[in-house]
Amino acid sequence: ADFMIVKDLMKPFLRLECKTTIAKAADLMEKAHTGSALVECNGKPIGVVTERDFLKKVVAAGRNSAIETVEAIMNSPIITIEQDSDIYDASDIMAKKNIRRLAVINEKKEIIGKITTHAISKNVRFIMGKQIINARARTDAPPF
Repeated sequence: ADFMIVKDLMKPFLRLECKTTIAKAADLMEKAHTGSALVECNGKPIGVVTERDFLKKVVAAGRNSAIETVEAIMNSPIITIEQDSDIYDASDIMAKKNIRRLAVINEKKEIIGKITTHAISKNVRFIMGKQIINARARTDAPPF
């Protein structure tokens, strides 16, 4: 099936408590090999923090990352997409809102992961490559 849904490309979303310092958050994200994390207060998701936020809102703005918390630099509200949505819809939302990731929600509206532009573009290239190979195989086939 070349039709892919968000759930197929979903990755886990690192979760950070809102009072986590920016320095600690950067460390945890580095260890988890992730460019973004979900910010939660008492288990309730309230925002998203990204590597770009560290650069633009911390380094460039001269904030003290040892004292300030992720809550101060996170992006809110959280933009979500349902797990059964088409990846093209996810791509469309991200392009329109100029963002690189969406929080994925289940039918209970709980955040269960994230989908990124990177994951989509990698997989779209793979699907297109497969379609090209299949098309070539059909045209190269003997005529009987």
